[in-house]
Amino acid sequence: MTIQEKQEKLFLIPDQKMNLENKQKLAQIFSQIAKTNYQKVIIDFKNVKYIDCYALDKLLSLQKKLQKRDSELIITNLNYSFVKRFFELVDVEKIIPIKKQNYS
Repeated sequence: MTIQEKQEKLFLIPDQKMNLENKQKLAQIFSQIAKTNYQKVIIDFKNVKYIDCYALDKLLSLQKKLQKRDSELIITNLNYSFVKRFFELVDVEKIIPIKKQNYS
C-alpha cells in the first residue's frame, strides 16, 4: 500500500486485494487516516482486483469518521470488473463519491 501527501490531500493506493488477509494493515492505516486533518482522502483503486465485505466495512467506517470532521473520502479508478460490480451491488456511490479517473 502506498501513501502520498499533496497539499491538504492524502492519496492512498492499495495493493491488489483489500480483504481479511490484510485486515490488520487496513485497520491500522484507516485508523491513522481517521486521526489526520486532511480535507480530502483519495483512495486510488487502480491496482485493486478484489475487495470483500470486511474492507468495505472499513471504508464506510472511515467515511463516517471523515464526514464528522467535514473531510471527504473519494474513490477513484475502479479498473477491475469485480470491484466495480461489488460497489454497484451495494450502492457505495450513494455514500462515497467515485470518480472515474485520477483525482488531484
